[in-house]
Amino acid sequence: MATVHWDKAVRGRAIESIWELALMPMIGVYDKTGKTTETVPLGKKSINGLATEVFAHRGAISIRGVDGEFIPLTGKKLTYQPNADGTWRPYCDYLVPEHSNCDIRLWGGTFTHRMTSRRDSSVVYGEHIRAHAPGSAEWKALYGARSLAETVNSWMKDQLLPGQRARSLNQRHQWIDLMLILMLRNYRSLMLYRQRTRATRTASPPAA
Repeated sequence: MATVHWDKAVRGRAIESIWELALMPMIGVYDKTGKTTETVPLGKKSINGLATEVFAHRGAISIRGVDGEFIPLTGKKLTYQPNADGTWRPYCDYLVPEHSNCDIRLWGGTFTHRMTSRRDSSVVYGEHIRAHAPGSAEWKALYGARSLAETVNSWMKDQLLPGQRARSLNQRHQWIDLMLILMLRNYRSLMLYRQRTRATRTASPPAA
């Protein structure tokens, strides 16, 4: 696994616990529209040599534009640093989009932000920020994997006896099962595609 999809019932420190397993939580931020926690200051970062205020706004790492509106930044790269207790500290590199409505000296600038807060922090990052801004193109592309996973999971359950969730008893064997099932489904899809296109060619009139 690389990501965990869930609904917004998972919040705060629970989100950070997912990060600490070196997994990215693709979980929406609890709706804070109009509340005092809708926007949370995250301090200043050096972007292209300029000290710039950074905010969490509706789940997105953001900066203010010249008109005062928030500009969601683009998450570009995740890295993980090990902790002594076997957990991980996640960091994300953020990019200021070119031609965004901010000081042009910031365009293309990057900085790194930690995704989990310190235990004594009054601001719990897991409650306020995600690696990708919810609703962004990057978010939608990754979140779409949830429907694919659910389709495969549903298909597997249909092939098993009632109450069973897997054919094998350990993780390694379950991975082998999953890979074989996916290969089988892909092969069936290929055969059906070949049958359909062959039938189409047969039914088409001869070339002039």
